[in-house]
Amino acid sequence: GQGDAWRWVLEAHGPPPYAVKMAYVVRYQPDADAPGVRWTPIEGRGNAQVQGHWTIQNQGAGSRVTLQNDLLIFLDIPRLVRRLAGPIVTKRNRALLDEYLCNLETTFNGGDGRLRRS
Repeated sequence: GQGDAWRWVLEAHGPPPYAVKMAYVVRYQPDADAPGVRWTPIEGRGNAQVQGHWTIQNQGAGSRVTLQNDLLIFLDIPRLVRRLAGPIVTKRNRALLDEYLCNLETTFNGGDGRLRRS
């Protein structure tokens, strides 16, 4: 199938007037090769492209989840400011990925991982 497309608009982060706001659309599909999910960008929608996947593998009495997430963001800011924006985007993306992994763990343990933890 085509999978489900989702539009993501993230809050702006960083010092004004150079706060970075990301928006993108991805299509989620079950991974045919291993238990997990794969996502691919829908180009031309927003200022970022995100692609990646997570897979689950049995490991002893538990499971191991492997995540890969690639982010490409297009910023319409002066060249000098781009060096400052890079660490802000990286830090924010890492925090979002950490939250996503916590939500996956909660869901796999029988809880509601859809709850926002902010």
